[in-house]
Amino acid sequence: MDRNFVAVKRLSIVDRSTFNREANVLQNLRKKRHAHEHLVTLLATYAQGDYLHLILPWAEIDLDQYWRSRDPSPSSNDVELSTWVKRQCCGIAEAVSHIHRYNTLSGTSMVCDMTLPVPEVKAAQSQSHRSLDQRQPKPLFGRHGDIKPANILWFPNPNLAKGYGTLKLSDFGTTHFSVNEKISKKDRYGIPNSRPYQSPECQLPGGELSSQCDVWALGCVFLEFVCWYFGGYKLLEEFHIERALGYESSSFFSIRREEISQSYSAELKESVIKVSPSLPDIVGQWLSTVW
Repeated sequence: MDRNFVAVKRLSIVDRSTFNREANVLQNLRKKRHAHEHLVTLLATYAQGDYLHLILPWAEIDLDQYWRSRDPSPSSNDVELSTWVKRQCCGIAEAVSHIHRYNTLSGTSMVCDMTLPVPEVKAAQSQSHRSLDQRQPKPLFGRHGDIKPANILWFPNPNLAKGYGTLKLSDFGTTHFSVNEKISKKDRYGIPNSRPYQSPECQLPGGELSSQCDVWALGCVFLEFVCWYFGGYKLLEEFHIERALGYESSSFFSIRREEISQSYSAELKESVIKVSPSLPDIVGQWLSTVW
């Protein structure tokens, strides 16, 4: 694949706020002190007619397509594959951590453009000026908001043997930065549409959204990665079907309503706990030698 190829993400001018949000996040994350190997880099933006465009590096496939097209065929001697899976998962986790704990000298540039009502923007800007005078980094709490296999892209890497590439987190249209660690579900940038990877907070009454929602989604992706490693896409499909059987979605948890107290709680689905009859026995051995 020609390395000069690029991908162009097009949004309607009606979605300017979403475009501005994603472009702003990408522009800040590509700065040297925030850049990470496992985060997609924005190359440029432009407007044409009724559309706004983000120019991004070309990725051949996403993680779900990678799982579909590759047969892992793992064995005790396949050290390279095990090491690759480990390093990619660790890399994505580190990239997410960069978003969760974002330090900025400008104080509020990630917040003002995207998340605050006008009065709060003015207050934040005033605080930003004071921070600039003191040159003290200001921590912001970030949340990607839509972690799933389709938003993790696979890029070829000529430095890796056997055609292994590099996974990078993409699609920052729902990314949220705040001076507060938690936000209400009523926030207009709150709950993503990808139901299978939503965390319990997204469904429980009164649930608040935080970076922990990303941790849940990432854990779901990693569990699917393990399924693929040991059973290929066939096991992954079976796992998806089992999670959806008897439920309205293939999410990893179900909501239980207590009749007496009229309260709600979330619990892992039985299929998530079991995954498959043989998987739990071999995962421990694999983790002890690989991770």
